[in-house]
Amino acid sequence: PPPCETAGSRRRDCGDMTSVSMSQTGGSTGSHVGQNGPELPDAVIRAEQFFAAPFDPDAQSDMCSERMVAEHLHSWPMKKVEPKEEFLKHQRAIHRGCPDFDYRASVWRTANFDPYETDEQGNMVVHATVHVRCKHTDDLELEGQMFGGTENDVLFPKEWVTTHWSNSDPPMLEKYVSRQILDIEGCSTGGLCGVPGFMACAGHPLPPPPPGPGRPF
Repeated sequence: PPPCETAGSRRRDCGDMTSVSMSQTGGSTGSHVGQNGPELPDAVIRAEQFFAAPFDPDAQSDMCSERMVAEHLHSWPMKKVEPKEEFLKHQRAIHRGCPDFDYRASVWRTANFDPYETDEQGNMVVHATVHVRCKHTDDLELEGQMFGGTENDVLFPKEWVTTHWSNSDPPMLEKYVSRQILDIEGCSTGGLCGVPGFMACAGHPLPPPPPGPGRPF
């Protein structure tokens, strides 16, 4: 597994954590008896609900704070930061075009009663791997382009992401970070995740960034 290191946060090695299927936890908040300890933090439960099937952007919206941002460190031509509304616009477009969209996520829990890491804002950081699969069955509008349903199966690379949750009741998602691609075997998106992966699969990849200092192709 990759090293779990976030800017401004305490470093933790994913080798010290245990991956647990979402089906092994309940779908409610509060204090929970976990597989590796007496209590499971609310933020972990919220992360599992965020990635749960069936895919529900409206439920995701209810978990996002007003300040929520999504950071994409790969797949886009350059690092991309989306405010909440842009992120949710893409989520709803994907839900319409691919209603069976499934993160196939594994949310990571600490082992041996270790504390969870926090970022510099004091938010709890919950790591996960996702390996998205879906079928493109209806109109999908992304980046100003409309792609009619193709009935094609779409398989994305396996990806490492982090979710950052506020210290509130209930915890709210403050930041979603697409960190690193872990495995591209069998994917149909040209090795890309998210919106760029959909567009590459449809034969309309995003253009490369303009050349210049600090902007290599």
